[in-house]
Amino acid sequence: LKPMKIISDLDVRINILDKIIPGLERISPRKWLYDPTGETLSLEQVLERFDNVLPSSFKSQEEPDWLENLRSNIHIRLIESQRLLNFVPNRSSRRSAETPSILSTVSAYSDELAKLMQDKFKEYGTISQSLDRTFPIRVVKQQSSTDLTDEQLRDQLNELEATRSRLIEVGLLDKDEDTEFQIQPQDIDESTKNALSVYVQDVEKKLSVFAEIASKIDLLRKIINNKFAYSYKEINFSKEKGFIVTTSYDSSLSNSKTILPTDLSSGEQHELVLLYELLFKVQPNSLVLIDEPELSLHVGWQVQFLKDLQDITQLADLNILMATHSPDIIQDRWDLTVELKGPQK
Repeated sequence: LKPMKIISDLDVRINILDKIIPGLERISPRKWLYDPTGETLSLEQVLERFDNVLPSSFKSQEEPDWLENLRSNIHIRLIESQRLLNFVPNRSSRRSAETPSILSTVSAYSDELAKLMQDKFKEYGTISQSLDRTFPIRVVKQQSSTDLTDEQLRDQLNELEATRSRLIEVGLLDKDEDTEFQIQPQDIDESTKNALSVYVQDVEKKLSVFAEIASKIDLLRKIINNKFAYSYKEINFSKEKGFIVTTSYDSSLSNSKTILPTDLSSGEQHELVLLYELLFKVQPNSLVLIDEPELSLHVGWQVQFLKDLQDITQLADLNILMATHSPDIIQDRWDLTVELKGPQK
């Protein structure tokens, strides 16, 4: 109970931070807007910046060595139960006292993913220009390779085409992008083998830029569409818009129609936001704390949650600790659980 008491006492103290520090306004459980600069500050940042004006009760107590070492060696990220809204400071006036804007998290993450995809595409373009510029001279200097058979070269070209198709499917490449990838030679002679060998190496370097983000988008798409199928929805991705959600629920429509991510149900948004955070917002080897993952989720989705989580942790290399009230989340994996009990009598 002692840790619980410490947390409770801290919560009581931080509730009055905005009354102690002029210009500080609390906008979420652990975030404050500092009006004079328009900055959004975490609890740690507030305590550090205003240490000289805070009462001694706010001063952090000395940590034991083992806890300090643990905190310094493990990156920890908390995914809170309130995860559908983001608080964004209003920066139109640095000294304005206006309430921060409230932005849907699913919209913010859609925009963020579009930016990540655009950045990767720019990186791809930079590498492509560099390789294309030196391609002719590298072909001329390429040594004839007797080890590479015609069949192996065809297999490599087929693999490149399969990779390109996958990147088109997840929205990282356009369908008409780099049509030269579609070369499928039926007959390869010695005069073309060297050029194609250099070409294969170049394309592998170009497409390797997308490897990590493509794997994450592919897994996100697979898990989400497995859930969305129940409500006749489907999610895809693009460099321009991020999340693209379509529905075919209205049978009178000849084609699927696009809906906004904010038009998703709360359960669908919770699932999308949570999975996106795990795949794109958490650095590898982190300890992720998830509060109530079952919020607004269909029972069938809760049953599938641990399996989906295992697929994500294998790809993203994460350790996860969850707090849940749902036996449907646990299923038959009680070996992974620790029950929180009351004080011993």
